[in-house]
Amino acid sequence: MSQKTFCLIILITFLCAPVFIQAQTDPNTWTKLNLSSTIIDGTKIYYEKSFEPNLPLFKKMYDQFLAEKSIIDSILSKKNQILSDINNILGIEDPNILTQDRILSQLLSAFSSLEIKPLYIVKKSTIKDFLDSGGQLPKISYDKANDYVDYEFNIEFTDKNYSPKVLEFIFVIKSPEVFETNVQEQFNVLQLLLGNLCSSTIIHEIVEMCLLKLARPGDPYWRWFSDGVSNTVTYEIMKKYIGTQEAEDFIKLFDANQYRDLQKEINLRYWMIANYCLLTGDLPTDAGKRLNNARYAYATFEARRLINEHGIECIAMILNKISSQQSRTGSELLEIIKNVTG
Repeated sequence: MSQKTFCLIILITFLCAPVFIQAQTDPNTWTKLNLSSTIIDGTKIYYEKSFEPNLPLFKKMYDQFLAEKSIIDSILSKKNQILSDINNILGIEDPNILTQDRILSQLLSAFSSLEIKPLYIVKKSTIKDFLDSGGQLPKISYDKANDYVDYEFNIEFTDKNYSPKVLEFIFVIKSPEVFETNVQEQFNVLQLLLGNLCSSTIIHEIVEMCLLKLARPGDPYWRWFSDGVSNTVTYEIMKKYIGTQEAEDFIKLFDANQYRDLQKEINLRYWMIANYCLLTGDLPTDAGKRLNNARYAYATFEARRLINEHGIECIAMILNKISSQQSRTGSELLEIIKNVTG
């Protein structure tokens, strides 16, 4: 996708008991842009009047997108093998399969109930002119220097209700002449995002739950290990059961190279696990969001480094030793990692 047309910013917050939450834009906000509306396949569509002739084409692409959104079925059909591999990697010799299966089923249910609506179809120039004139649109900004629209796509996992969730999406169109190309590009992004996000989040969360239940951390300072290892195991599971490209796309989200300037600030050793701190999807500042994302990236970097240098079996060895101890602090975890890896 051309960056000149559209830029999608992703903020993902992983917590221990996740569901999908996306703040809805007030449709009244969009009345300022004089958008028309219609219903396509049960979904409310807000669109610029000039795009009305394109709606049949949009419906055709939307139908195809809905038909391909089947990642949950793929995980469901392989969940027994996935749970078995997770337990083997973590060294869980006597897993509570019933509990694991129940939680995995809850996660699958939460994502399978996700609905994408409403949808907005708006020209980039319309958004640009509106923002330039002092208007405001939720989670949308215009970068004049690079001439692209930033759409901050926030996803938060903070609830235990596992109720059906709704996710809106905005199609930013460069011009009516490239409507089909722009819409298809953005459906591709949405398909990739939801496919990777659904699968990776479900796997990450079940891995982290199993890890923390086995290790029973003695203080809050395990997060770099639990999140880093969970991301790394998720990568391996995705590669085996979902696809190499999907796994690579997932792990690229945690490339530490993009946060080199924050390396001295991340302080992974004292990054607290979620139970001990208050987190929301809207961190106080852009700098705060970026620092949090950097921690995920460097935690993943450290976990991958352990596994690349000492084999994935080192995770089970580390967890076996730390879980057998009476005291299981972050400092003791580091000592055991040193002992296991030399």
